[in-house]
Amino acid sequence: MTRIATVVGAAGGVGTTRVTVECGATLARAGHDVAVVDVAFGTQGLRSYIESDITADVTALLTEEASLGDVLYDLPVDTPGRLAVAPVRAPLERLARAQTIGAARHLERQLAASSLSYDVVLVDTPPLNGNHAIAAVNTAEKVGLVTADTSRGRDSLAMMRG
Repeated sequence: MTRIATVVGAAGGVGTTRVTVECGATLARAGHDVAVVDVAFGTQGLRSYIESDITADVTALLTEEASLGDVLYDLPVDTPGRLAVAPVRAPLERLARAQTIGAARHLERQLAASSLSYDVVLVDTPPLNGNHAIAAVNTAEKVGLVTADTSRGRDSLAMMRG
């Protein structure tokens, strides 16, 4: 059974992308096929893990300009399982279109579709401040929060909890 887990940064800059990729690599080392999907549009952090040109990204997927297969890039890791990432690398106008309610609904459908080809789908998610972040949480079976052990991190965590 495929698992979809969303990893949410309680604040920007707390290492959510790194934690998400490292969890994906650990699962790939254990033999699982893993997709890591970036919906942290503000930081676009997963793109730094791609060594080739990014010809299509998550925002193109959400605006229906690209297919799921177009936006997944295999990372060159020597593991029994596959590790693929779907980065964000987009101009501002497409970032805006990818944050609509319609795009968020499309994200939910695409995450479900990605679960057909992967054992685990991890979603790198910003603080819950937009339709795309809420959609990522709504689709997930599990949600994890990443924060720093600082007053800023604790304050952010308290705000996330309500």
